[in-house]
Amino acid sequence: MKKQVEGITLIALIITIIILLILAGITIGLVVEDNGIIIKAQQGKKDYTKAQLKEEIELKIVDDQTEKIVKGEDFTYKDLERLSEIGVELENTDIPMIGEYKGYGVTIDENYVVTIGDKVIGAKPTMTLTKNTEEPANTITIKVEASIEEGNITLITKPDGTTTTETAFDYIVTENGVYSFIAQGSSGRRTVKKITIKNAKPKEPIIEISGGEYLILSVEAKVEEKKVKITYEENENLNHYYSEDRGTTWQEYKGEFTPKTSLVKAKSVHKENENCYTASQKATIEGDALGPEVLDGDIGTDFGFTYQPGGGTSWRFLQVDPSCYGRKFNVTAYYGSWSHHGYGFQDENGEWINTITAVNLNGNNGDWYGTYEITIPEGTKKLGFFCDCNSTTWHVHYSWIREVALKEDD
Repeated sequence: MKKQVEGITLIALIITIIILLILAGITIGLVVEDNGIIIKAQQGKKDYTKAQLKEEIELKIVDDQTEKIVKGEDFTYKDLERLSEIGVELENTDIPMIGEYKGYGVTIDENYVVTIGDKVIGAKPTMTLTKNTEEPANTITIKVEASIEEGNITLITKPDGTTTTETAFDYIVTENGVYSFIAQGSSGRRTVKKITIKNAKPKEPIIEISGGEYLILSVEAKVEEKKVKITYEENENLNHYYSEDRGTTWQEYKGEFTPKTSLVKAKSVHKENENCYTASQKATIEGDALGPEVLDGDIGTDFGFTYQPGGGTSWRFLQVDPSCYGRKFNVTAYYGSWSHHGYGFQDENGEWINTITAVNLNGNNGDWYGTYEITIPEGTKKLGFFCDCNSTTWHVHYSWIREVALKEDD
């Protein structure tokens, strides 16, 4: 009987061991196979991480879209560059955008749908960007240096789209803005670095003058107005101004205007530092120092800008219309009294139309002005007021034609 029991026990033990081995195999399979518990747990963790990263990026996009809506502005794919604020490294500026975020690949499509890819592997390049100066300058040099711990740098893409295999080089810019560089390693991973340039001087404004070259004298006493158009650098960080009093005061440029003086200056001012980031350009408007008031019937009009030393294109002239030929005009002219020689009117070739003695009425604090009658000769194109000093023609300092009117009995 005892032997029988022992036999049954041994058989039961063997069967138990076999069952345990089967169960162990099943358990091991459930744990380690492709669809096993460990793999599923790992995949679950990865999926959770990717979902979390996706949510972080999408929340940032929604926040930026909301900010734009509040401002009444449109949100565009270019605004996705602000994802760098949370650490997203985008490698391009067009759709679809690709990049990396916390070690995972990222893709953003035209509908701003975010897809998180697999975890990236391999060494990642490092890159530094430094500029040569913080002072305002016409050109800024960006020094680029890239390296990688394993492998080598295979390519660097510059902001203008060109590429190089050099790991250290200079990149020169002339405009303010954000400049992006992309370094790619032999591992396939990329690093995006950006640098903001704010100290590049604005481009010189371009001043264009249209209309009559001079104020026009005609029997109808009409004025052909000039127009000034200024073209500035298109940059949202700049304010644009112009001045007609040699830069003493500046007005915001809002479009083409009629000048009031013989000198127009223009400048662009950077919004963040108006004391430093200024460029300007002046354009002399010959003859306009006379001003439209020359034909307004008021001899007392002050033209503001009165100092115009003689010589070259600084001389003041009044353009003459052919309708004036042979007609008589009363001309009120003003001059400083420092030279007591003859005065008179000349044409554009320096020919005297008539001369006037220096003895005149209306003296005031050493300055003089008088009203004179002249007849405009045939072919005269310009009329100017001059001083005859010992047979040498001078254009008098502080002198100009103040008022011109057709004689009533002519």
